[in-house]
Amino acid sequence: MEFNMATITEVRPAHQLQFNPKRKVTTHRLPFVGGRQTGYGTSFWHVPATGGYSGGCQTGEALAGIYLKHLRDHGGEQFGALQRIALSMFDCDLTASRHGQVVGFFARLDAWLVAAAKTMGESLDAVSNDALLSKANDGINLDEAAYLASLGLDKE
Repeated sequence: MEFNMATITEVRPAHQLQFNPKRKVTTHRLPFVGGRQTGYGTSFWHVPATGGYSGGCQTGEALAGIYLKHLRDHGGEQFGALQRIALSMFDCDLTASRHGQVVGFFARLDAWLVAAAKTMGESLDAVSNDALLSKANDGINLDEAAYLASLGLDKE
């Protein structure tokens, strides 16, 4: 059997992420930031929900590595980006692929958080688990309307 090289074409993946180097805000240069708008502004998780659970885990883990390198190279934003990433992830339909992306992303971050807590976590010793649990319970039981009113931020 003969192959005619002129008729063979390169097969490109159907979905491909890319960095956005021309964006002004460094966090917006990340390959998973951009695209659709959410209730919070620009989506911080604009990733195709393809590849199934296993492909999603691989994608999420790799993108967490990119995010960690970004933090090392550029530092964090004033109000942080991780919460916007999480909110954007959960602002999408949770398919098997998306579930894998979330698992892969946070599993990679979890390993780094363990290392950071062990090597730089001295300040964690200054507060007890009981005090943290009390604060968590206070948050669960917070009357947000009364709290905002006490700050003068209530809606009139």
